[in-house]
Amino acid sequence: MIARDNRFTVRLSDDEKSELEQLSDQLQLDKSATVRHALKLLSTRQTQLKAGVFTALNQQQPMPIQFDHKESDELST
Repeated sequence: MIARDNRFTVRLSDDEKSELEQLSDQLQLDKSATVRHALKLLSTRQTQLKAGVFTALNQQQPMPIQFDHKESDELST
């Protein structure tokens, strides 16, 4: 068994709590395991999505792009 001695507190809105509960049910995990699963997925995705190539439908040559990871609140503005 993995020893998990580190804890942190997250304050959630009613909607966020509901989303976490729904996701936990969907994944058949408890809430802590669901958060760990999400952290692992995002961590893996961050290391994979560094750069890529974007090709528009009407463009002849591909355009290289670099991903700029921003905080979630920055993405909504």
